[in-house]
Amino acid sequence: MAATGATAAAAAFLAACGSDSDDGGSGGSSSSGSGGSSLIYKPTDTVSQAKAGGALRHYAAADITHFDAVAANTASTVNFGSVFAYNRLLKFKSGKHPGVADGSSEGEMAQSWEISPDKLTVTMKLRRGNTVKWDERPPTNGREMSVDDVLFSYNKFAELNPSGPNVANKRNPQAPVDSVTAPDANTIVIKLVRPDATVIGLFSATDHLYIMPKESESAFDPRTEVRGNGPWQLQEYTPSVRFVWKKNPNYYIANRPFFDVIERPIITEVSQQQAQFRAGNIITDVVNNLQEEVLNLKRDVPQANLYLPHTYPNGLTPSIWFGYEGDSPFKDMRVRQAVSMMIDREGFNSAINNSDAFEKAGLGKEVKFNSPITAGWGPFWLDPKGKDFGDNAKYLQLNLEEAKKLLSAAGLPNGFSTEVFFNQEQTYGPAYAKSVEVLTGMITGAGNQVKQSGYPYSQYFNSYYAGYKSGASAQGGGGTAKGYNGYTVQAERPYANAVLLMLSGWHSKGGSYHGLSPTGNDAFSGDPKLDDMIQKVQAEFDTQKQISMTHDVIRYMTGQSYFVPNPVSSPNYQLWWPAVSNLGMRERWPNNALWTEEAIDWWIDSTKAPFA
Repeated sequence: MAATGATAAAAAFLAACGSDSDDGGSGGSSSSGSGGSSLIYKPTDTVSQAKAGGALRHYAAADITHFDAVAANTASTVNFGSVFAYNRLLKFKSGKHPGVADGSSEGEMAQSWEISPDKLTVTMKLRRGNTVKWDERPPTNGREMSVDDVLFSYNKFAELNPSGPNVANKRNPQAPVDSVTAPDANTIVIKLVRPDATVIGLFSATDHLYIMPKESESAFDPRTEVRGNGPWQLQEYTPSVRFVWKKNPNYYIANRPFFDVIERPIITEVSQQQAQFRAGNIITDVVNNLQEEVLNLKRDVPQANLYLPHTYPNGLTPSIWFGYEGDSPFKDMRVRQAVSMMIDREGFNSAINNSDAFEKAGLGKEVKFNSPITAGWGPFWLDPKGKDFGDNAKYLQLNLEEAKKLLSAAGLPNGFSTEVFFNQEQTYGPAYAKSVEVLTGMITGAGNQVKQSGYPYSQYFNSYYAGYKSGASAQGGGGTAKGYNGYTVQAERPYANAVLLMLSGWHSKGGSYHGLSPTGNDAFSGDPKLDDMIQKVQAEFDTQKQISMTHDVIRYMTGQSYFVPNPVSSPNYQLWWPAVSNLGMRERWPNNALWTEEAIDWWIDSTKAPFA
């Protein structure tokens, strides 16, 4: 499963790159990074030298389904539209190098907020003036954002958005928000049904509430047109061809963004993305999700900056979730446990993260094994190799002999036959497709038969990712709520924090609930014990107690093996043309938007490659 040619590429890479010194193009300085090599770029603060203007040559790996940021929380709408054009009430603070983000929030369209002593009311004061003007094109005509826009956006979000059940109590009795009102033109008041430690994170999340102009209700079609007040305005969109975003001259952060435009041609083929990078037509990273290509591309473009973030990703992509319909073998907990024990986590790291080749090139990096809460969540993660995990840690380790015993005990001595469902488009990036092959290969290699069934993104999302959304969760754009027989390889969305991940994906009323059952029946209803454990974490304001309670949830989830988490966490190498200056000086909280956090301080240095 090792990447083809990776070992040879490592040797060629070292020969071609030498010490990567003095190529006249580095946007930072070389130093030993967490990969232990002088080849790794070191972020350097160049904002004081920044020059406005220019075009950031970026790309999009897929087309967008639609632009309605209030109605949708899909990766497509959020990542290709919402994060460019619209703002939230709050956002997570980014960390400035060498510091890291800590999960705390700051104001975006709300400039300040306070929580009442009884923790039942959040009062926000809105930004006013020219920095919150809507797009100057009709029908918004450059008018100032108002409380009516906030109320319109919240009410539509609460009614239609799949993330609504995480927030609005009318959609989900476990959600915290009872009402959102505006006592005057500058103030938003949020009433809670009970104290909830997650509420600030909910209003900071990148896949939850965006503020849109009230004209989007009827004066223009928000699915096809954009009238925002975010950092970027949609200048051009040609379906299946490209996006062009121009900077908003009235953005609330003064003198930002630096670029005049972001050019994003839609390039779905990985080989074409890399070819365009080699030619300098794309100057942003194209290999973060394709680690086996890093060494080859660095060899071909030796002046490119090899960058390694120093924070661990917290994503659950890819993870295996099970279906419970019909004669599904996964109704039996022992079969789910067996599947988890078929996964070679070291082998996965080598195949997906190219770890062996990086070691040979002197660029080794630390890897951590994941539990249901991944290593990127810091103290909320529980190390399956650690002494505190307990006996259930064995289900997160490769053990084919024990897996066979579990299958035999479940009446399947010759293995099982099943089907895997996945997204066949490039929405989730190239590593996702490779992960489907690798994980399925490990399961079939253990003596089972698996039929692979790929579907277009929309069909996969509705029928499988959202296939177990039930009750309030399925209202307004939810899944088919029919379940499935087999398993899925899921690309999990980002979450504001570890507690919201549990509430959204594992609680039976969560906005991204994936289906699970302690008895093997009625996966729509979930696990009452798990629901109760998660609700207690949700109500706890003491962080250390939250962490301890979360560890208990992790141990329980691992024993039940309701899903097989992303096997490992490791920072991914990236390659950037040196003309992107100030790279790496900000590292965002995992749920924050690249284009409003990290990229807000980037600028184009035309004296550097590929322009020089």
